[in-house]
Amino acid sequence: MEVLTSVLLWVNRVHDKVIASLVIVILATQIYRRRWRQFCLLLIMGPGAMLLNLLAKNVFQRPRPQVDALVSAHGYAFPSGHTIAAAAVAAMLIHLTWRETTSSGWRGASVVLAVPMALVVGFGRVYLGAHYPSDVMASLLEAVAWSCLCIAVDCDRPDLSRTP
Repeated sequence: MEVLTSVLLWVNRVHDKVIASLVIVILATQIYRRRWRQFCLLLIMGPGAMLLNLLAKNVFQRPRPQVDALVSAHGYAFPSGHTIAAAAVAAMLIHLTWRETTSSGWRGASVVLAVPMALVVGFGRVYLGAHYPSDVMASLLEAVAWSCLCIAVDCDRPDLSRTP
């Protein structure tokens, strides 16, 4: 258990920096490629999920677990901000990969790498005592629903209703 605790404490420490770096690289890539609609979509997907999460925290105002947590946590617990950030970035990575390539290898790799990233962050938040399991589950569902909504209204997709 000591190794697991050390690993999850490390993930908790670096998670914010990794997530922020990934978002910056993803958005900068879209700017460099002059894909403005994609840039706007991703800007809404990631940071928009965080804003939605803050709104939900203020609505529910659920206190954190009353345990001796291994990490310091402040604010409300429900839903988990760390988890939704990781899940939103995972959704961004998967969406971009599936949009840019038809290679099943790359598509599979994006899912195999991105989904566990979000799950490890969520598991770590519960394990370290900062959240209840329902806080993490709600964040994962919130991220999936928000990302699906954003992708569904993506204006950059070809209009399949028009006939050539």
